[in-house]
Amino acid sequence: MVAEELARALAEAKPIFRKKWASLIDQRGYGFEVAKFDADVRKRHMSLWEQLIRALRTARYDEYLVILEKEGRLQARASTRIEAVVGQMSTMMNMMWDIISNTHMVEQNPGLLKPITERFNILRSRAEGAILNGFIDENRIIQDELAAESAESRRLRLERSSLQELVKSVHAFRLVRYSENQKIFQPGDNRAILYFVMMGRVRLYEILPDGRAITLSILSLNDVFAQSSNQNSYFHDVYAEAMSDSIVACIQESALDTLMEQSPTLASRIIYSFSQQLSQSQILIEGLLGRDVSLRLVNILLKLATEFGVENQNSVVIELGLTHQELADMIGSNRVTVTRKLLELQRKKLINVQNRTIQILDRRALQELVA
Repeated sequence: MVAEELARALAEAKPIFRKKWASLIDQRGYGFEVAKFDADVRKRHMSLWEQLIRALRTARYDEYLVILEKEGRLQARASTRIEAVVGQMSTMMNMMWDIISNTHMVEQNPGLLKPITERFNILRSRAEGAILNGFIDENRIIQDELAAESAESRRLRLERSSLQELVKSVHAFRLVRYSENQKIFQPGDNRAILYFVMMGRVRLYEILPDGRAITLSILSLNDVFAQSSNQNSYFHDVYAEAMSDSIVACIQESALDTLMEQSPTLASRIIYSFSQQLSQSQILIEGLLGRDVSLRLVNILLKLATEFGVENQNSVVIELGLTHQELADMIGSNRVTVTRKLLELQRKKLINVQNRTIQILDRRALQELVA
């Protein structure tokens, strides 16, 4: 009878845990992997608690421990810090215990707490050991691989690595999630921090003396931006805002010297990204000077098509989810004027706007307008 009631209590806890754990991943992230937010990562995480439920129900732990050892190895390969691995394991266990001990079945039958507690205590110590063993053993293998790798092979591997992979290899980075329209920093924060876009899109903009906002850059995956306390810095008067749910990796400016020594390849990527931003800002400003709103709007649409557009048969689709106000901010105009100009371009069959998606129907005609 106790076994049946225990099974029902665990079944009751299952959907509650699934919802809370998924919410926790969204809020805090789960190591650097969550920067991808792909289905495989979520599926693996949910498999962990499925096996945890099964182990508690059956008192057979081996299968769960094998999965945890693999998880430890995966986290080592993802360059996760060992403190984060232990913390994730502890958080999962604590959440599970809190949910199970407060289920309706346990409240109705407090005697269930004893067998649950006994199994939970046994599993907890063995689980932490399994994930740490996998992590430490895989780390040892990684160190052996690095030691056997020649300097030239290492240089070529780093050059082929994505910015995400390079960032993951530096433990000084901190991963932060921002929701849509949330400010990352603003003038007056006086912090010296370097940011890398790991997921989503970020807008850099300034507020003009007349109160209008003007967008300087739209950044996406692998782009770099900075917050500076130096009044003479390009970024001192800049606002940074997430245009969509985004994840950025950040590092203190004071750690940059060490970073440059550890990863010259990453340093060169940083310099390249900054030079691209300055060039884009210059092009943007040149496109705004001495032009009416129509030409400024066409200019920014062409720029967005080049940087973010997706070729679709005979057109280019810009799926950035931009509002008319955001487009207005990019060209130093206002929403009403931009809406009117977009309608004019639609009537001429040069573009099509639907549900915040902009489709460039005649790119050559738009280029001739701004030539």
